Amino acid sequence: MSRILAFLFCLLSFTTFAQSSTVGLSEVVRNYKNAINDLDSEQFQYLFFSKSVPFVGVFSEETLSAAKDEIPNLRAVAVSNSKDFFNKIIDAKKEQKIKYFNVKKHSDGMVASMAFDYAIFNGEPLNQWGHQKWNLVKSRGEWLITDVVYSIQYPSVESCPFVENYTADEIAIAPSSAKKPKKTAPIVRAPKKREPAKKIKEVEIEEEDYTNDEYEEEGEEEIVQEKPAPTKSKFTVKVNGRKKAALITGVRNKVDVSYGNHDPRKITMFMKVKDVDYLKNEDGSYIIKPTKSMESFPVSFRVGGKTISYDFKVENIPAPRVMLGRRNPGNMNAKAFRAEPGLLAVSDHPAVKDGKCRILEFRVVRESKSKGPQSKINKGSRFQPGTLPIIKAAKKGDTYTFANIKCQCAGDKGIRKLEDVRFDLN
Repeated sequence: MSRILAFLFCLLSFTTFAQSSTVGLSEVVRNYKNAINDLDSEQFQYLFFSKSVPFVGVFSEETLSAAKDEIPNLRAVAVSNSKDFFNKIIDAKKEQKIKYFNVKKHSDGMVASMAFDYAIFNGEPLNQWGHQKWNLVKSRGEWLITDVVYSIQYPSVESCPFVENYTADEIAIAPSSAKKPKKTAPIVRAPKKREPAKKIKEVEIEEEDYTNDEYEEEGEEEIVQEKPAPTKSKFTVKVNGRKKAALITGVRNKVDVSYGNHDPRKITMFMKVKDVDYLKNEDGSYIIKPTKSMESFPVSFRVGGKTISYDFKVENIPAPRVMLGRRNPGNMNAKAFRAEPGLLAVSDHPAVKDGKCRILEFRVVRESKSKGPQSKINKGSRFQPGTLPIIKAAKKGDTYTFANIKCQCAGDKGIRKLEDVRFDLN
């Protein structure tokens, strides 16, 4: 019985993992489509593992036979790459729009494959359709396409089986047979005094904003409802829970991004800067770790069909506080002083955890009434055999100063010198 329960638990765990591992794949499809529709080459290239990712298109037998009437040397297989593929779209005489249907995803969290039907519209008419498949790998928390294969079929030769089943609102550009209804607004006539009211008529209103004066005639008045002013979505970036805060070098900074009512999981970040490690969490937040100090670095966020530029500020870890063990400078019991193992450099920044700053060297200075001043250099943060006798000799009334404290924090290029600290023993 226990084996059966264990098997069921493993099966349920695998099912949950399989579902979570496909998170973000739909975002790749959406960004791919938007990049083509917006002719955004930079956005398009961000989606691929390299600029030489192969694109392999295969003509169906019927389409190839018909196309050879105009291009006799046309081959059944068209081989290209991501850069050349996008250049052909830019060179097209009419605007190209792409739409996907019946998307299927499979992933184990590290590699993934996607298959779907596609349709390309050249201007308004349907220009090309077929089946497409991608292979992807996950790198730095983002899915990247490694290869693309697709079939090519022309609607003039083979009718598309899936576009005709969709309404005009469900495809990028509707076929010419699908016409959108025009919007109309009723006009209410105000009757003249002592005269019967005239018959109510309708006037077609286009998308522009008109004033009442443009539609006023003698004895009639149009009632127009004012359109509410469009609300502007606010783009917000929080670093470690604070707005307009800087990233800290050498630590894992949590970055939350929001844009109006958009799902944060659908906001994608792109960057070209090296020496920055980052990954995307399932809730849409990012973990960004600059591995070295820099003045700033720019990134781009893709959301709702828009590309928003943002420039992160990057700062080193703020100067840490020096503590003896976990005790702050000031008055201290002599027995407790002797029991402490050494100094610590502690940062108060919420993103900086212990261990990100280490003390390299300091000088121990003891001032005692019973014995003259004693001074010795200590290497490292813990008291060494050369300085331990001075520490163990601590008595009530002594004063200890830790001076010339040298420290280095994550991301620092050089060595910092911290302020001296003093302990008065009682």
